[in-house]
Amino acid sequence: MRNMKKTILVVEDEDEISSSIIRKLKIRGFSTILAKNGIQAMKFLTKNHVDLIWLDHYLPEMNGMEFLKHAFDKIGEEMPPVFVISNTATHDRLNQAFQFGVRKYFLKTNYSLNTIADEIELEISK
Repeated sequence: MRNMKKTILVVEDEDEISSSIIRKLKIRGFSTILAKNGIQAMKFLTKNHVDLIWLDHYLPEMNGMEFLKHAFDKIGEEMPPVFVISNTATHDRLNQAFQFGVRKYFLKTNYSLNTIADEIELEISK
């Protein structure tokens, strides 16, 4: 349980997917917080410390890229590592994500939860 004090903010609006993500991260020893959209994520992030953000792109009210822009404007260099997990990855979207400090961008169809969880452990252990 070496990750017990590390907190992952999971920003995902689909219940089935978020349940699977949270279950997998908790098995790995992480503490998790769920936000269903970018607005909830911003409210939590501005008042709490997180060690990494798991961010879906397609979200209601404020999508992942809008969240990144607002979070980066507000937090700047103190922004925790962000992993975007999405169904699509256009050249423009990737460029935009990396401008805001995204560390990894995963296509949901190409990576398993285990693989992404492994990458999170590597990132947090740095």
